[in-house]
Amino acid sequence: DEVFLAIQDAYTMLSDPSKRRAYDSTNEFDDTIPKGNEAEKQGDAFDFFATYGPVFRSNSRWSNKPRVPDLGDDGTPLEHVHKFYEFWTRFDSWRDYSLDEPEHDVEQAECREEKRWMMKENDKIAKKKKMDEYARIALLIDRARANDPRLKRAREEEARAKQELKDARR
Repeated sequence: DEVFLAIQDAYTMLSDPSKRRAYDSTNEFDDTIPKGNEAEKQGDAFDFFATYGPVFRSNSRWSNKPRVPDLGDDGTPLEHVHKFYEFWTRFDSWRDYSLDEPEHDVEQAECREEKRWMMKENDKIAKKKKMDEYARIALLIDRARANDPRLKRAREEEARAKQELKDARR
């Protein structure tokens, strides 16, 4: 009976799309992101695309939108680069933390009020984890923007154009 109940629970979990996503969210995942100072440490040997590309690709698995733009390479047009960062700024994750280790075991509650309180506390923890994920993605975007050689060149060209305009006015 135990085996049959376990199989039935697994089938119930995996056949329901929202429960399946919650289960998939509990699988191991490397949440680490680059520190942002790799260019200073490695100098000319730093490869922005090899460092940040795999991180964006691995995080794209959580996207609600099926078409996730690629980081590209050094020759990617600037408009595609801006679209890439715009997508990640508005990133919508389907990752669900409701099945993570709950702080309170709801089944151990002695009364309905205690059970509700425990469920609310577990929901708060899951929401905080979700917010932490969005903060991690925002930090990844900020670090990538700061180190992106295409954006650095665009900023330098813009600064040079402004300086030339100032010189022309003088």
